[in-house]
Amino acid sequence: MKKLLYSVMVLSLGFFLASCDETTTDPDPVAGTGNIVLTSTPSGAQIFQGTTNSGKVTPDTLKNVTAGSVSITLKLSDYKDTTFTVTVTSGQTTTKAVTLTPVPLLVETFNDIQLFEKAASGFSGLDLSSGTRVNSTSADADIFFDVTEIKSQHLRPGTTLRYTDFYNGVTATNLDDGADAPAYSSTSGEWTYTKASTSTTYSFLYTNDLNFVKLKITSTGGGTGPSDPDKWVRVSYKYNQTARDRRF
Repeated sequence: MKKLLYSVMVLSLGFFLASCDETTTDPDPVAGTGNIVLTSTPSGAQIFQGTTNSGKVTPDTLKNVTAGSVSITLKLSDYKDTTFTVTVTSGQTTTKAVTLTPVPLLVETFNDIQLFEKAASGFSGLDLSSGTRVNSTSADADIFFDVTEIKSQHLRPGTTLRYTDFYNGVTATNLDDGADAPAYSSTSGEWTYTKASTSTTYSFLYTNDLNFVKLKITSTGGGTGPSDPDKWVRVSYKYNQTARDRRF
C-alpha cells in the first residue's frame, strides 16, 4: 500500500513539473521561422517590424518571424529612431542589443521681448519660433497680449486658427532650473489658452507647430494715462526647436 501511495505521489509530482515547464517555457519557433530577442539602452523603445508597430517595447522577443532578413526599427522619445537588419535563421533565436542615440537638445533663449496691448502698435503678437514681435492679426503670431492676459493666437477675432496651449500649474520662477515640460494632453484639463499678466511663475507652452516653450513674464507696465495709454508685458522664454521634445 505504501509503495502504491508513493508511486501516485511521484506521478503527481511529475505531472506538476511538466505543467510548470509548459507554462513558463517559450515555444520553439515553427518551421521556417525564428525568434528575435531585442534589448536596448535605454530600455522601453517601441519595436517596429518593417513599418508595423509590434506593440512591444524593449526588452522583448519577436516570435515566429519568417526566416531571412528582417528590418527592425526602435523608437523612443528624445532618441533618434534606430533602424537595422536582423538575419533570422529557421529554428533559431537571434539576440540583438542596441544602444540608442539621444536627439541633440536644441533650445534657443529669448529675453525681455516687449508686447503691447494694442494691435495698432504692431507689437502685440509674438512669433515664438523666431522671437519676432508682430501684429496680433499676423498669420505668424503664436500668442498675443490682451490687456490682462497673454493669449493663444486663435482667440484673436479674425485671425488664422493657430493654437497655443498653456500649462500654468508650475510654482517655479527660474527658466534655467532644468525642469522638462509635462506631456501635452488636449483632454486633461491642465492645459488652457491664456496666462495672466500678473503671473510671476513660468508656464509651459505647446505651439501649433508642436514645439514646447518655457515662458515667464519678467515685467509689466503702461496704461497709466493719456500719455501712456498702452499696457505692456515683457517676456523671456526658451524655445525647443525639436517638435514634441519636452526637454529643457
